[in-house]
Amino acid sequence: MKAARIGGLLLLLALIGSPVESQQSIEPRLPQENTGNFKEPDKVVREYYAAYIAFLQYDENQRISKVKQTKLISDKWLDLNYVTQHFIDSYNKLIQENKRTTPPGEVGLLDYDPILCAQDFPENLAQSSFILLDKTNNYALVKVNLWGRKKVKPMTVKLKKQKEGWRIDSIYCHGHNFESLYHRIKEEHPRLFEK
Repeated sequence: MKAARIGGLLLLLALIGSPVESQQSIEPRLPQENTGNFKEPDKVVREYYAAYIAFLQYDENQRISKVKQTKLISDKWLDLNYVTQHFIDSYNKLIQENKRTTPPGEVGLLDYDPILCAQDFPENLAQSSFILLDKTNNYALVKVNLWGRKKVKPMTVKLKKQKEGWRIDSIYCHGHNFESLYHRIKEEHPRLFEK
């Protein structure tokens, strides 16, 4: 009887001490190359955000010298293994125009990260959800809630099927993607776009 209690206690301690897969930190689970390993759009999106958040955490730690990093974490947010060329071009165009139209010392129209649809980033993906909404032969939509809270409006990620596999083509924050945000900047600053 006493041995059974001790065995049960050891089992309980072992379960408490080992995190469930969804509760693991994203840092040890660095993304893999998306070259056929991810045949499902929601997995591509999950790995993309894991890579992006790991990079943001690494960058933040480097800036505040909180932790000396021994392992370099590469920046995969504009990596063609995850995103289309259209994504890269429209993202770069949006960021360049936001910088160009924002007076020095001001925030500008784009006061959040358009990849996260937020100003901050979650510590990990433990509470995140990635739900496949629609999938055809060429396109897919994935609903993403990085914080797992109902009051936070989820974003929608549109993926395009390419010969190498699924790639993220655009991210919709509150109904806007990079192109529509660019057009909002253009509408708010028409004199800067006149030739």
